[in-house]
Order: sequence, then C-alpha cells, then structure tokens
Amino acid sequence: MSRKAIQWLYKEIPILVDKGILSSETADKLRQYYSDRKGPRVALIIFSLLGSLLIGSGIILLLAHNWQELSRSARTILSLLPLILAQLLVGWTILKRNESDSWKEGTATFLFLMIGASAALIEQTYHISFYDSHFLLFWMLLGLPLVYFMRATVPAMLYIIGITFWSGSAKFGDGNAILFWPLAALIIPHFLQIAKKDSYFIRFNFFSLIISICLCVAIGITLLDILPTYWMIIYGSFFAILYLIGVLWVGKFKTNLLEPFKIVGLLGAFTLSYILTYRYIWKTIYWKFPQFAEAKGEYIFAVILFLIALVLFVEFIRRDKTAVISFAFLPLVTLAGHALYSFNPNTIFPVILFNLYLSALGINTIAEGVKKEHIGTINLGIVILILLVVARFFDSDMSFITRGIAFIIIGIGFLLTNLLLMNRWKNKT
Repeated sequence: MSRKAIQWLYKEIPILVDKGILSSETADKLRQYYSDRKGPRVALIIFSLLGSLLIGSGIILLLAHNWQELSRSARTILSLLPLILAQLLVGWTILKRNESDSWKEGTATFLFLMIGASAALIEQTYHISFYDSHFLLFWMLLGLPLVYFMRATVPAMLYIIGITFWSGSAKFGDGNAILFWPLAALIIPHFLQIAKKDSYFIRFNFFSLIISICLCVAIGITLLDILPTYWMIIYGSFFAILYLIGVLWVGKFKTNLLEPFKIVGLLGAFTLSYILTYRYIWKTIYWKFPQFAEAKGEYIFAVILFLIALVLFVEFIRRDKTAVISFAFLPLVTLAGHALYSFNPNTIFPVILFNLYLSALGINTIAEGVKKEHIGTINLGIVILILLVVARFFDSDMSFITRGIAFIIIGIGFLLTNLLLMNRWKNKT
C-alpha cells in the first residue's frame, strides 16, 4: 500500500471505530500492521541522513587540510562550494524526488549542516568577530526555512537542539536566554503538521522525545535566576504538562512507545517526587527569594507554566480521565510542599506529604491496572511502592535482618499478585 493510502486509512480508522464498524482492538492491529510496513522507508531515511552526515564531515575535513596555505579568494570559493552543492541537491530533490521523504530529509539535513560549515569558514577567512551564541543563532535562523520548504523533520530537530545550546551560551554570555521560547515556538507549525499526518510514524515520536528533552534543559537555563528557590514547582508543572499532553492528545495510542510526552512526563514526575521524599533535599534548597524587578521575566514565565498545568488539569477532569488523575496533581503538591517548608524550615510535613503522594500514586496505579486488567500498569504501581519502601529502608535505622525479611515479603507479594491476576484473567477467557 502506498504512503498516501496508509495516511488515508489512518484518517478513516477513528471514523470506523466511532460508527462501530471496527473494534478498538482491530483498529490498533491495523495501525500496528501498517506502521511496521514503514520499516523500509524509515531505513532509507536513516541511511540518507547518515550519508549526509558523513559527506558533510568529509568535506569539512578536506577543506581543513592545508587551509591556511590557500589564498583568501581560494578559501572563499571553497567555503561557498559545499553550500552551493547542497543547494543544487535540494533543488534536484524538489524537481525529481519531491515525494521521497528519504531524499528530502537527507538533502535538507546536508544543506542545514553546510550552512553552518560555510558560515564558519567565511567567518574564519575574513576574521569576522562573532560570539559563539551569535553564530549559533545566525546558523539556526538561516536553516529554519528548510524545515517548512522541504517539510523535513531532522532539520527541525537540529534547530531545536541548536537553540537550546544557544540559550545556554546566551545565558552566560551577552544574550537574552528567555528568547529561546519565541524561537522554539517557530517550530510549532511543523510539529503540528507531522502530528496530524505522521503521528503513528517514527519521526513524530523521535521529534517529540527531542522536544521534551530540550524543553527540560531550556527551562533550567532560562529560569536559572529563580530556579534554586522554585525548581520543584517549575519542574513539577513542566512534567505535569508533558504527561497531560501525552494523555489528552496522543493518549489514543495502544503502546507507550508512541507516547514520548507521557513517558518523559511520567518519569520526570516520579523522579522529582521520589527525591523530595528525602529530608536533606529540602535543606539544600536556596530559600532566598529573588526580587521581582531582578527576575521579572523568569517569574512571569514560571507563573504561566504553572497556570498552563492547571488549565490542562481542569481539561483532564472535564474529559472524565480521573482514573489516572494522581499523576496530574504534582504542581499542586509541589506548591503545597514549598509553602509548608518556606513557613517553617524545621517542619517534616513536606517530606510526609510526598511520601503520602507517592503511596497514593502507586495504589491508584495498581487499582487502575486491576480495573483495566493490564498487568504492566499493575507492575508499575507495585514498582512505585517498592521503590518508596526501599528509599525508607535506606533512610531509617532498621537492621539488615529486618530489611532483608521485608524485601523477601515484598518480593513474594509482588510475585503472588502477578500470579493471582494472571490466573484470574485466564479463567475469564
């Protein structure tokens, strides 16, 4: 089946499910079957990208050989030659291979890299004074049109990675790192485009993962002035937003491998909650509140981030997804814990709060797994509880014998729970 036919089928499947023509299980099997058949095309894209990277690296190494011995005119011609070659390849792809994703991704990536290489060589040849942050931003903005002109996702990934590095350089240099966010917003139309067209394909999932990681890093960079004091609320809101987007938007996918937002949000939320169950973590927080005039932009952005999490939380409840609502409570829990400790640094209530939150998280996850008869969800809930118990064992004065016996009991309970549930579901069928 052709790519267009598969895309048409993906659009028709939800309609057929709504009308009762197809069951949800059959729809998932159809999606999985035709997603697997994309393997050869994905392989072609990967090989074309690797080829582009190798060719680009080889050209740069060849130009670097005896570079200083060449005249300025020769260096200028050689500096522009890779850029011209890359543009010709892009033009040929548009004319002859416009329907080939592998050619578009490969040539667009090659041109994106050659823009940076040629600009760097010209800068070196004519001794143009560029700060690293300025050069990186110049490169990213010149390469951005390729994302939309060629409808290529790899240059979009390089762009978001590049401006993330730029924000770090700008924060500790002479730039304004908060501009990362409007720069990152320039990539949203392309993301929405591939989410609509190729949401079952690998490039959407990998792009989502890259975005999640880059945004996580960028938040730490752009909000550095207030991060030592408010990091738990900021990252609690961010991880909740990722999780809620994963559930509300792409929650229709059967497999978690197709839900990078949900996975990153889940892992981030659990890790943050887990480390906040240790009392010494709270003692390391820098309880000095920066003046609003000194960090106005950071404060405003942090408030916006928290409000977005609350809006998604309300939408989450409105869509009657309360079965997994415990993961969405994190911004409110971090805000409560922060407020409690800021009023009384000697209190242990924030530690108790996060221990109770993780306990509720594990129990609720197990209950949801039992309700849906999903062994993976049940095991996730059990793992959450086990890790919490393990943390408290190493955080207490229990003897090794007591800890060992407790571990054995928990392990037996873990195995028996799985065995009983498997037998119960087997008897049903």
